[in-house]
Amino acid sequence: MIEISSPAPQLSILYEDEYLMVLAKPAGLNVHAGDHKTNESNLIDQVQDYLQGRHDSLTFRPALVHRIDRDTSGCILIAKEKNVLESLLLDLQSHKIEKIYHTLVFGIPQKPQDTVRAKLLRVENARDEAKVRVDETGQTAVTHYRIIKSYPVLPISSGTGGINPSRLPREAGQETESGISLLECRIETGRTHQIRVHMAYIGCPIIGDKAYGDKKLNSYVARNMSIHRQMLHARELIFVHPITKKRLHIEAPYPTDFLSLISH
Repeated sequence: MIEISSPAPQLSILYEDEYLMVLAKPAGLNVHAGDHKTNESNLIDQVQDYLQGRHDSLTFRPALVHRIDRDTSGCILIAKEKNVLESLLLDLQSHKIEKIYHTLVFGIPQKPQDTVRAKLLRVENARDEAKVRVDETGQTAVTHYRIIKSYPVLPISSGTGGINPSRLPREAGQETESGISLLECRIETGRTHQIRVHMAYIGCPIIGDKAYGDKKLNSYVARNMSIHRQMLHARELIFVHPITKKRLHIEAPYPTDFLSLISH
């Protein structure tokens, strides 16, 4: 394993060796430039600045193994060599890389743990970030969740101009209790916005989710708790190293806003 002497200050490195690295991505940072013509910094550019071309070749530069949304924080895996990337992509496609997310949602699910199996369809020419919807003609999507902790009393007072916490979406016709829940989500499939859409579908939208969440409740937590993004965190990555064959279990600590909401 190589020594890390002075990493770039904008990178939070959870694990690194000569073949790959796992970073804790902060919320608000794109993983790559995408199709947007912007000079805004992105994660893969920061990685390449940090590595300073040490792993570049004529046909390859260090690359993302998977992606997470701009406003989602947590673990992300980078391959430094082409053969490592190819091996990890095969593992990803065969569900050998385990991705575990933690999320704070409005509502308490009826079941302490369950599996959501709701097909997801990309919305053509979506005008906003809501690019996906539950639809039987869509692709298979499977999310396993369990309640880590629930807070039955939502800290919103209707007597002071707040919002009645019973006003929660029930798009799947499921009953949910009022409150806030900290959930662990494990995904079998990696569809766009999968956890965000599935949580809204079962009546427990992610706090701060501007695309699929509850706008009035989000407005309240933005004003009173300074929450301005979806409370979704890529907590753990578990996989077998393609070269050393060792099982790696990497965990990203909660970011400040996540911790602040839990303590509140």
